[in-house]
Amino acid sequence: DLHTDTTGTIYGLEQNTEYFAWVRANCGGTYSSWEPFGSFRTLCTTIDSLPYAEDFESYTTGSTGTMNTCWTKGTNYTTAYPYVTSYNNSKRLYFYSSASYYSYAALPLFSAPLNTLQISFDLVKYSTHTADLILGVMSNPQDISTFVPIDTIVPQGAANTINSYEISLEPYSDLAGCIAFLAPISSAADYSYLDNVVVSELPACRKSTELAASNVTTNSATLSWVNTTGDSYIVAYSRDRNFDPDTCTAVVTTTVDSVVVNGLRPYSNYYFAVKAVCGTDSGAWSNERGHFATLADCGGDELI
Repeated sequence: DLHTDTTGTIYGLEQNTEYFAWVRANCGGTYSSWEPFGSFRTLCTTIDSLPYAEDFESYTTGSTGTMNTCWTKGTNYTTAYPYVTSYNNSKRLYFYSSASYYSYAALPLFSAPLNTLQISFDLVKYSTHTADLILGVMSNPQDISTFVPIDTIVPQGAANTINSYEISLEPYSDLAGCIAFLAPISSAADYSYLDNVVVSELPACRKSTELAASNVTTNSATLSWVNTTGDSYIVAYSRDRNFDPDTCTAVVTTTVDSVVVNGLRPYSNYYFAVKAVCGTDSGAWSNERGHFATLADCGGDELI
């Protein structure tokens, strides 16, 4: 391109592509030698196709390794956290935080409104020094001050436990920008390992959330949940924490977002799941399991 000033705009470039530039002077038909101007990468276009998935398997590991160039990452530490590393038999995005340092990673921008999306991901429980990871939105992924928190993720279980999460962004109609993960400044050196990130459209028949129990007696309880899409609901409950709701025999149905279950065993732990039915579409079971304990009947039963 020919320019008569010391600045110029180049058109017709491809998105998310690295370019190298050289410049030389034209002095009335006499040219100077070409001088390297530097390199730059064009921005990514917004993501239109869903679901969008990233498992980090195609990148090289280490602080100088490769990474999805449509993601934006940052830290105030000297090492380029977060970066891809191999941990627990898989490549994962490795975050570091401490009493002075944070690290974050922002996904590319999606064309769909955030409140029509949901995000799922895995987070590995490293050890007692596993960082809480905050899910949020950044209006400018280059500027950490634009980070708005949505939810704080606290990995559970023993070391190396893989925790899977699915979070609806439906409540956040007032937010716009890039979905991001932040390992915030913490009281000690902490680590997080993120994997299997999937952004997808919310299903028409939503999963129920905010499962709760109230009015608990020795043999009954009122169970409730939040769901704006169901015509009716199926509730499965069990004294087994790890029960499969699809094979559970203790099931009740209702057309409202609460139900009373009777005939429970006194002084016992119970767990329950909820599934919405939207016309002919049967949704998926709630990710979370509600929990409550019935009251003792003073008969000397042991809590189960």
